[in-house]
Amino acid sequence: MRVTLRSEKKMFHSRFRNIKAGFEHAHTSYAFLFSVLSQNCTKDDFKRDVSVEKCDWETIFYLAAAGCVAPLIYSRIQQKKIGSSIPEEFISALKAMYEANLSRNLNHRNILLEACSLLNAGGITPVLLKGANALVNHLPDADERIISDIDLLITDSRVEEAWDMLVKAGFTGDMDQKKSYANAPHLPPLYHPTGTGYLELHRFPNFHKQQPHIINDCFSTDKLLLFHKKGVHFKANMQEQLLIYNQIHHYYSALFQGTYDLRYITEQAGICHFMGKNRLQNLSDHITDRYPAFARIYHHQLLLVKFLLQEEQIPDSGYDKKSIQMRDETLGLILHNKKTVFKKRMESLFNLSTYISKRLFDLQWLLPRFTNLQWCLKLPEKIHQHIINHRKIIM
Repeated sequence: MRVTLRSEKKMFHSRFRNIKAGFEHAHTSYAFLFSVLSQNCTKDDFKRDVSVEKCDWETIFYLAAAGCVAPLIYSRIQQKKIGSSIPEEFISALKAMYEANLSRNLNHRNILLEACSLLNAGGITPVLLKGANALVNHLPDADERIISDIDLLITDSRVEEAWDMLVKAGFTGDMDQKKSYANAPHLPPLYHPTGTGYLELHRFPNFHKQQPHIINDCFSTDKLLLFHKKGVHFKANMQEQLLIYNQIHHYYSALFQGTYDLRYITEQAGICHFMGKNRLQNLSDHITDRYPAFARIYHHQLLLVKFLLQEEQIPDSGYDKKSIQMRDETLGLILHNKKTVFKKRMESLFNLSTYISKRLFDLQWLLPRFTNLQWCLKLPEKIHQHIINHRKIIM
């Protein structure tokens, strides 16, 4: 049964309010954020769903900035024409971030096209990953997406040659560090000569070994879309492929580290909205058949997208206890519920020693990590992700 937020607003908010938040104003702040981010929420809906007079604007601004959705929040406020009910200084702060991000993305887009042009000249056609898709407007809300780096996948054995091409053209990278990345998913960062951005070249087929089907489903040459822009060419995923890749790539960091990536779930909602119900159902059937170990997590994420950004209540009936537990734990992480966050961290600490002990004699795993300082700085995050893959808790 489908229940909309509009007709059953109290049901939607009761799920949040039944979970104790870890900080003051959390419920009101997230109610504002999700209502504004929702593509289905109109101006009248917003007035009915959000108590603006109870909003703590500093908290909301912090959550929007930390969640990398501040530019999108500004854009949505303009689209929905709800600015008159929101403090001017709050909107001005969002606008500053929106304009700065537009300028930054323009710079990143130029770097991307320059890199692709250099690679094309050497006979290489890269595949755009994640934010790189947004730079050429291949994702919903592309201009508003905050992008950290430019990720390019080289789908043949020429990844190191591609790295050398860009270094020869003026990009800078650590040659000594390159050796320590021999078994890593990507090579060391390459910085643009201006110092205003950097990119990473991902290698293929050593790519998402924990989900081998993703290579055939998302990165087979005959399944990728070929694009031409300003004299250069590159490849990118279709929407179905983006959804599969994003679900698998982001899930561990987004949901199992005591945080929740607002940018990620908003992007997923945009893709779902673009695809429509029929294509989404076909993809869901494919996931269930092709990725049985991942199916529960995939559907869990889609349910959260509907719950948070498409205003559909998630009923308890029709889902097993594990799914309901996953849903409520995720909502607890969103709200920074101290008990939920503590539980996740204890799970990490418990699994950490087990995971390391099983890898101590794996020189292929150890050597790159102990010779790569940058990786060591990110060790807790990386090990956490590997622990989850290793224990297959997605089963």
